[in-house]
Amino acid sequence: MYYYIINPSAGNGKINKIQEKLKGILSNLGIAGEFVKSTGPGDIPKLTEIGIKKGYSTIVAIGGDSTANEVLNYMPNDKTAFGIIPVGKTNTLASSLGIPDWMEACQILAARKTRRLNIGEVVTASGNRYFINKIAIGLEADIRKNFPSTPKQIVSKVKHNLGILKNSKSFNPFTMRFEIDKSIKGDFKGINIHITNVSFQKSDKAFMISLQENVPKTEKIKFIKTGDLSYLANHNSTLYGNHIYLKSNNISVAADDQYIGATPAEISIANKKIRIIVGSIF
Repeated sequence: MYYYIINPSAGNGKINKIQEKLKGILSNLGIAGEFVKSTGPGDIPKLTEIGIKKGYSTIVAIGGDSTANEVLNYMPNDKTAFGIIPVGKTNTLASSLGIPDWMEACQILAARKTRRLNIGEVVTASGNRYFINKIAIGLEADIRKNFPSTPKQIVSKVKHNLGILKNSKSFNPFTMRFEIDKSIKGDFKGINIHITNVSFQKSDKAFMISLQENVPKTEKIKFIKTGDLSYLANHNSTLYGNHIYLKSNNISVAADDQYIGATPAEISIANKKIRIIVGSIF
């Protein structure tokens, strides 16, 4: 049985436009189930726990990266499968699992190809969080903190993007003292650190650590035209490791595009796996 958790605000309310069509497709595929909807902050974890207690075999997050991350963090083990129907503004997590859009996601859920994946764990003063895809430290995480959602109206979107660009211009480079696998130690001065989970890509190391020193003017122009944050996060150098300590204080941290707290932080592979429904190309 499937248990669907809807974030009605994801993708600027996109789910409200496609909900009936989505339910019809799922029903035709034979995977209809119980649908529940979050009503505010802190609701998704509660709904996830309810689905687990009811004994559903599959919990599905309907939303963007932040919705999926919230559900993920309350999946206790790999006994229950975890699925994603991406309808958010940012769907990087779904894309990394071979799920391109919400319509294809329905077919993928019905095919039910699952993989038990290592997930990352990040520990900060705010507590511990799990993640599938990546951790961002610095400018990108600061933007996630200050601009958690994108407005619907075009004029508001332009103001929103200009606000983000202003945030990036005023963001001061930080110096981060780091340690990787207790063997590589150093200081990095820049604006972004990305730590990507590559453990399920047949890599001999769990994480790829990407360091960014600045944002070129050409990338800022591309961001203004598209609103795509990736243009503000091109990297200058890369390291690899399994256990990472970030020792400097008060630098913003985001997990799978959701702001979660600030450094110091410790990143490692969690001592549990999650069974995730993935696309055919994954």
